[in-house]
Amino acid sequence: MPKEKKRKKNVSEEKKEACSEGNIAERLKRPGVFGYMWPMITTLIGLFFLIVMIWVIRIVNNELNSNFLTLVMAFLVDNIALILIASLLLGYGEYLYRFSGTKAIGPLFSALGAALFLMFIANILKVIDSELLGEKISEILAYVESNILLFFVLFLVVGYIKFFVDVDRILRNVK
Repeated sequence: MPKEKKRKKNVSEEKKEACSEGNIAERLKRPGVFGYMWPMITTLIGLFFLIVMIWVIRIVNNELNSNFLTLVMAFLVDNIALILIASLLLGYGEYLYRFSGTKAIGPLFSALGAALFLMFIANILKVIDSELLGEKISEILAYVESNILLFFVLFLVVGYIKFFVDVDRILRNVK
C-alpha cells in the first residue's frame, strides 16, 4: 500500500479551519469586512445618534422652554468635535491593538482618545459645577485641564504596559 502523502496546509487554510471550528479568537485577529473603515463607521453611527438626541432635546425644549435643556443642547453642540475626535481615536486605538502588525501604535491612539475624553468629562463637570454646585470643584477642574498632557502620558504608559504584558505572554506561549 502506498503511503498517503500529507498535504502541507498553508496559512490561509489553517485560518479557515480554525474559523470553521468556531475559534473566535482567531477571527478577531483578522481585519473585518470593513477593515480600517470600521472605527469611522461606528463613529458616524454614534454621531448620528448624538445629532438625533440634540434634535429631540430641541423639540422638547421648544415646548418646555427650559434653561437647563438649552444649556445641555448648547453643551453638546459645542463639544461635538471633541466627542467625534475622541471616539475616532479610541476606536482606531482598539482596532490597531487587535492586529500584530499595528499593535504597537494602538496605545498611542487610545491614550490620545482617553485624554480628549477626559477633557470632555472635565467640560461636563465644569458646566455642572457652574450651574449647580456654585463652582466648588473649579480648582480640581483647573488642575485637570492644565495637566492634560500629564494624563496623556499616564494613559500612554498604562497602554504600553498592557502591550508589553501581552507581548510577554505571547512569547511565553511560543516557547
